[in-house]
Amino acid sequence: MKQKKTTLKDQNLIYDVGLHQGQDTDYYLKKGFRVIAFEANPENAEFCRNKFAEAIANGRLTIIEGAITDKDSSHKVRFYRNLSSSLWGSTCDEWAFRNEVMGTQNEIIEVDAVNFVECVEKFGIPFYLKADIVGSETVCLKALL
Repeated sequence: MKQKKTTLKDQNLIYDVGLHQGQDTDYYLKKGFRVIAFEANPENAEFCRNKFAEAIANGRLTIIEGAITDKDSSHKVRFYRNLSSSLWGSTCDEWAFRNEVMGTQNEIIEVDAVNFVECVEKFGIPFYLKADIVGSETVCLKALL
């Protein structure tokens, strides 16, 4: 008989999907949680690697750079880096269009695809998940099923 995989939440683990400049991650780390943070924008990821170098070095923070997707992680993904508001970066064509209608500009860059199901399998089920990835949050929710 096939054994069922453990689905217990890790009470000390938080996923910060949409790391941005690390405001939420900073709060979680100060509360004593271990954080797996996801960021598609390479500039934001680099900023946070510098900002949280100590937490990364002591294993309390892992930053996964790339765009959340339900596709194979060996691919690249088109990411619309918003030049007016770094909060509005997205992989969704519709959101990029909406942002341009609102008077902002996007730069299209290619970033690594990050398969969220694979990440949950690797790092475990988080106690808490913050997902703020402009138009792709449902990928995270589906992965938890």
